[in-house]
Amino acid sequence: MTVFEAARQADCIQAAEKLGIRTRRSGGKAYACCLFHAERTPSLCLYPDSGGFYCFGCHAHGDAVALYAQALSLSPLEAAKRVCADFGYDYDRRRKRGSCLPGKAPALNVRTLAKRLDDWREEKVRALLEIQRAAEARMERIEESMDYIAAAEDETWRAALVEKCAAQERIALLDSLSLPELLQEMKEETYGAQRTERAVRAAG
Repeated sequence: MTVFEAARQADCIQAAEKLGIRTRRSGGKAYACCLFHAERTPSLCLYPDSGGFYCFGCHAHGDAVALYAQALSLSPLEAAKRVCADFGYDYDRRRKRGSCLPGKAPALNVRTLAKRLDDWREEKVRALLEIQRAAEARMERIEESMDYIAAAEDETWRAALVEKCAAQERIALLDSLSLPELLQEMKEETYGAQRTERAVRAAG
């Protein structure tokens, strides 16, 4: 489990309280003054479990990682690590810089391997951006058909919000990886795909 996958489990209401944000609970949700714009009347709605947050004033939305990043002026990766530390979540710390050296691929020189890894990262980021834009489009269509309060309570809208946040965090993770870490990521993804293909063949 990556640091972002672990942090995504965090309850946004508890996250706000750990940050010292004053909340008012009502109907299973909680409300607070928004961190993303100046206001006196609470318009930031915090959902329980991993439901994220939504501001009815400025329409800012996200999950516990985004809340930590805004409140503490952290990068997404730093915020995810802080969430995990505060909630006691464990995640895969095996990726160490230099733990998987490019020189172990004898058929490729370092420059060629670096180019291949950068191309792989760009391809993944492009696909994730498409997922993010599609999720945003679904959210906008729902927002156009009803008021913002009703939209934020809609299960389809909230599912799109979770999908958008997951794509954003995956992009942040890929951007944060060094080339050795990126090589390990690519190897693990390739191995996982091969293992799934073998399982499908065996089942057939």
